[in-house]
Amino acid sequence: MVFMNGKNDLAGYVGPELNEMETVGSSEKVNVVAQAGVLGNTVRRYFITRDDKPNSVTSPSEDLGAMDMGDYKQLAAFGAWAKRNYPAKKYMLIVWNHGTGWESIGKPKSISYDDETDNYISTPELARVLKQIGGVDVYTSDACLMQQVEVGFELKDYAQYIVGSQETMIAMIFDYAALLGALAANPAMAPGDLAAAVVENNSRAATQFMEDAHTATQSAIRTAAIPGLAARIDAWAGAVMAAGLKAEVREGVLDTFRFSGGNDSDLYDFVGLVTSRTQDPAVTAAAADLQAYIEKDLVLVNRTNNNPKMSRKDYARCRGIAIFVPSSNPEKQKNAVAKAYGKLAWAKASRWHEFMKWYRKAN
Repeated sequence: MVFMNGKNDLAGYVGPELNEMETVGSSEKVNVVAQAGVLGNTVRRYFITRDDKPNSVTSPSEDLGAMDMGDYKQLAAFGAWAKRNYPAKKYMLIVWNHGTGWESIGKPKSISYDDETDNYISTPELARVLKQIGGVDVYTSDACLMQQVEVGFELKDYAQYIVGSQETMIAMIFDYAALLGALAANPAMAPGDLAAAVVENNSRAATQFMEDAHTATQSAIRTAAIPGLAARIDAWAGAVMAAGLKAEVREGVLDTFRFSGGNDSDLYDFVGLVTSRTQDPAVTAAAADLQAYIEKDLVLVNRTNNNPKMSRKDYARCRGIAIFVPSSNPEKQKNAVAKAYGKLAWAKASRWHEFMKWYRKAN
């Protein structure tokens, strides 16, 4: 199931992406469906079939008329329609559009921006969609900056695996031909194998676009491991606060690997930077446990592609999951952001919100 919101500056990529899906199409064992909206046009639902016409979309479709592709209810309706009309043993949902993680420029946003309505799907709404449609085996964001703890925690009960990028992505970097080709060759593929294939295929595609593309990150995480991740994050944050390492945290905030969204950092990297500044045994033990858990239990597969022409950053520091790490200067973060963060399921269930308030509070 591919939900393609082209009602924005991505409108020109909808047709080419649908054509790429048509290079493989559906089969007796695999159904491929899409809902696509383009700026200035009506929204259509497609049953993707194979053809040899790279410049025209020939799959049978239904015109749904004008529709707000930034309304989570439309995504839920698409998922329910797909499951009802094309029942399967396993389901994958891809949301195709711009993504900002849980927030953007100080506002609680997320994914699927409709410029005609100025609407979008928030992170809690995305979880609501998956719950309403009965969950999926693999959830994937074909969008920037969505592979975050905050997003994963919201979705953890409604997907076995989550695939996404910690960093920004460029259009057409998602390899639909390789994905559908792998499914056609092995329709009984396990969800974890499919999630891993998406990461490997997209990483391989990124190297082919390296002259033009931003540096790429792709990872797949196991949602069953998210509760354990939360417990270990809490243990580390609690040990840091108990040791009074506010200065060390603030130094780590300055040095941590930051993604293009501005406030998001690689969790593994941030924990390592802060911990390297202390010899406190409780902190170092909690950090070792957390980092090992990220590598062995949470992240199924992680791939990064450095591109010196586009960025001097070493993306090898990225281990597959980002987290909100705002500036230690309280003046740089508006109260509205803090309030919005506090409403996330992650903030309510963990000590991370408390930890951020602690290190940003003046001595």
